[in-house]
Amino acid sequence: MFLEGANLAGANLEGAHLRRADMTNTNLRQARLHGADLQNAFFSRADVSYAYLHGADLRHADLRWAKMEHVWANRTDFRCATFWGADLRRGDLHRADLRNADLSRKEVDLVTPPGSSSSMTHLTGPFPEGWQISSYHFPSVKMDQAILLGAQLEGADLRGAESLTREQVQATANYSEHLLPADL
Repeated sequence: MFLEGANLAGANLEGAHLRRADMTNTNLRQARLHGADLQNAFFSRADVSYAYLHGADLRHADLRWAKMEHVWANRTDFRCATFWGADLRRGDLHRADLRNADLSRKEVDLVTPPGSSSSMTHLTGPFPEGWQISSYHFPSVKMDQAILLGAQLEGADLRGAESLTREQVQATANYSEHLLPADL
């Protein structure tokens, strides 16, 4: 389903089946997505602030650069989701499942074909002459004041989490010491 750039602010999408939906740049601010099936959905640069995601299934979702401030995501399944550069400040992730989620900082190669202004990732070379290859460093995932009480963090890569405190991590159900930010 292609919903890129749609304005779904305040929409009632409870229980919706939106697997693999492309919601890049979509406004989902204050949307009600309780129990929605959002597996493998793309939320890159989407505004999900103040949205109600309680019990939603976001396994393998792409949440790069998503605005998720004050999101209510209790008991939400984020297993294997990608959060590079996402803003989760003041989000409620109480008992959320973040096992094997990627909240790390990433550096990726961007590949731009000649005569194009858009870059692509996940391409393999060798590339024809004239193609530009550059690196991009994804920013930190903002976690200040996020509620992680009882969240499942087994295998989650939190090394890029900004403003994450030892108290937040200790309130979770489990975590891996080696996948925490260096300053914890």
